[in-house]
Order: sequence, then C-alpha cells, then structure tokens
Amino acid sequence: MTARPVGPDGYEYPLIKLKAPENSIREGLLPVPDGMMAWKNKKNDFVVLGVGYYADPEKRTEAWWREATKNLRPDQVERELLINFDSRGGEKVFPFLEREPHKFVRPATDYRDGQHWKIPKHWRIIAGLDYGGRNPTSIHFYAIDEDGTWHSVWEHYEPSHYMTISEILKQHPLWPRVIKTVCDPSIFKKDQNKYKDHQEVIVSIGELLQEEGVHNLERANNDRISGLQRVLQMFGQLPGLDDPPTRLLISEDCSNQYTELSRLVYKEETTTQLLNNNPSEDVVKKNDHTYDDLRYALMSWDFESKEVKPDLKNPFALSTVIHELDQRDKRKKRGLL
Repeated sequence: MTARPVGPDGYEYPLIKLKAPENSIREGLLPVPDGMMAWKNKKNDFVVLGVGYYADPEKRTEAWWREATKNLRPDQVERELLINFDSRGGEKVFPFLEREPHKFVRPATDYRDGQHWKIPKHWRIIAGLDYGGRNPTSIHFYAIDEDGTWHSVWEHYEPSHYMTISEILKQHPLWPRVIKTVCDPSIFKKDQNKYKDHQEVIVSIGELLQEEGVHNLERANNDRISGLQRVLQMFGQLPGLDDPPTRLLISEDCSNQYTELSRLVYKEETTTQLLNNNPSEDVVKKNDHTYDDLRYALMSWDFESKEVKPDLKNPFALSTVIHELDQRDKRKKRGLL
C-alpha cells in the first residue's frame, strides 16, 4: 500500500497496512492499487493478491469502520479485516510492547560497543534457559542494575544440542559473571541414553550440560500464573497501580524475545466456557520460549518489597501485619522459629 487510505470525508483510516506472510517474496512484483498487496509464495512461485476491505470505496468511511469493528478484539480486526497472517487468535498479553516500544526497548549500544560489553561490574547477571531440541532453545542474559531494573542484553534462539549450548555459553565474554542459569525443570528428567564405561545409562539434559562445564544450573519455579504476574509487574503493567516504573527493558539485540512477547496471546475460551468460568489467566503454549526463560529467571529472584512501609505505631495496620509476616518468614528460613 503506497499511501494510507483516505475516505470521501477526508477520514484517514486507523489501520495497519496489509502485511504479507513472513518469508514471502515481495520484490519485483508489479504495483497494485491501494488496499491491496501482492506477494509470491516461495514454495510454488504462485503470486497471491491480498485485498483489504478498504479496496471497496463504499467502505472508506469512519462510520463503516466503527460498525465493522465494534464487537471485535484487536487481534480479530487484524486477522479478519487487515489480513495480517502473523496475528494470532486471542487477546494479546503484552499489547503495550507494540503501542509504546520506546518505553521497553533499548539500543544495543547501551550495553555494548561492538564486541566490548559495557555492563557495569556491580550489576548482577543471571541467565534463563528454555531448552529445545526440535523447537528453539531460548537463552537470555539478564543484567540487574542497582535500582533492581532488569535488562535483557543477549539472546541465543535456535534449536540446539546440549554440547552446542555449553560451548556458546562458555565462550561468551559475560559468562564468568553469570551467577546462575535458571532452567526449564524438564531438563532434569532422566530421559537421555548415554554410554559410560561400556554400559548404557539414562541421564538428564541437565546432567549432560553439567558434564560439559555448565555447573550453575538451577531448577526453575514453573508456576505459570505467578510467572505471568511477575512479568507484568516488572513491565509496570499490573492493574491498580498509578504510573508504576518500568523495571524490565529489552535490548535491540534480543529481537526474538521482543517479537515473541509482542505476539503472545491469552488462551481463548468459547462463549459457553465463559458462562461457567472466568477468562483464562494463562497464555497459549506456542512460540513462548523466550517468555518461558524470562519468567524462569524472574521467579528465581528474591525481590525486596519497597512499597510496604510498616506503621509501627499502629500494630493493627495492614502494612504492620505484612511487615511482621515478612520478618517471621525470614526468621523461619534462618531456623530461628
């Protein structure tokens, strides 16, 4: 589309332009009218013509747009009206990433000059790992600054053998600073055959990684609902908070993570299911590898609460009760209770 469609009344449509499918061929094709797009299928060289609703002049009014979209979610508008093949069904989990990317994405140069990393020495670094043999293995390094803000600074994202993973990690300049690698709990399941001392033994991917020198593995807390709440909290997007700070930033180097998070959607339920149940608070378990390694890492960290200040003059105040419970929990962990 060469220009944004304008209706007879001068109205400019609030649209995303037509998008061809990923990995399609779009160069070398003849131009098409506004409201259409042409692309070539790489597999069979067929030329496909996508026709947007606004190719019809009668549908180029604000009144038509309001009527057509009034009962549709944004993802439904993208799929059904804008022919966006990359849009997935369901309400988006992190829609703010596409609305305001400047708030959550940082230039790669904030963290490195070429191959030289600029992560301050007092920042702590942990890694999140979601293992995949046929699916992508997702690994991210998260640098935590003095204010408790997390910076996703590096990623590995492709199907990987455990030996490849160990070599990539050990060769990375930041690896000596990584405190721990928080992993998908499934990698600790003994389901891999290996010959040792002329005998076949069954080991886990975690054991194989440790044998290759990746010793700082930690089993992740895989509570999906709590993990999602933690991610939303770090993005400053939990409901009921007045202008909370953004404490999770993504480097441009981590483009796969930004793309996956932007497209992640909640599980869809039918109208019948919603009559008897609340809407799902879990995400669709597909193309969520970077999201998984992020929540593994976040759920492993002991965040200090800065919001609750106890009113010690009032022993019945909620803040005082919460403070006392926190102190009791800390004493219990130290074996004092």
